[in-house]
Amino acid sequence: AVASDDLSCGPSRGVDLVRGVADVTVEPDVGLPIDISVDRVLDLATVLLCSEAVGIAAWCVDTAAEHARNRVQFGRLIGQFQGVKHRCADMLAALELARAAAWDAGRGGEPDEQRLAIACAGAVVPDAVVGVAKDCIQVLGGIGFTWEHDAHLYLRRAYGIAQALGQSNWLRRVAALTLGGVRRTLHIDLDS
Repeated sequence: AVASDDLSCGPSRGVDLVRGVADVTVEPDVGLPIDISVDRVLDLATVLLCSEAVGIAAWCVDTAAEHARNRVQFGRLIGQFQGVKHRCADMLAALELARAAAWDAGRGGEPDEQRLAIACAGAVVPDAVVGVAKDCIQVLGGIGFTWEHDAHLYLRRAYGIAQALGQSNWLRRVAALTLGGVRRTLHIDLDS
């Protein structure tokens, strides 16, 4: 969309060591060949990052549940301990909330409705996924803190997504301001 001579690009340091991050600066007088607003770019990035975050949370829930089903401690599977059961249940509930919010944000609709859904997803999903990733490491115990397990990579990615979206407070404000008369319409198919 922009000629390479009209922008400057340089590496930046991010939280996630596996994903490269760069600072890109476009010259202010360069006209873009497509008509897209900054808000639309931010909305699309929010939908994509929230969708990726849901995948991270799903991996974390699956990994923690599998570990709880197989790890024996004090002569019992750790999944039989009430604290582990509750943590895994809370992780699943947070995953389903994040999944529903991300799906709603990505499904489209009227512009005002979509803006509301994207703002809600951006406000809910990153916090939920960071919490799920941290809980996954807690369920894994000692192995979750080592470099030998991938859990730390997923936690870093979750923090990286939360950092990329910025503080969720601004998305909460967008959702609150968007609510001025906007409601999500409910489409029910009675034939199926």
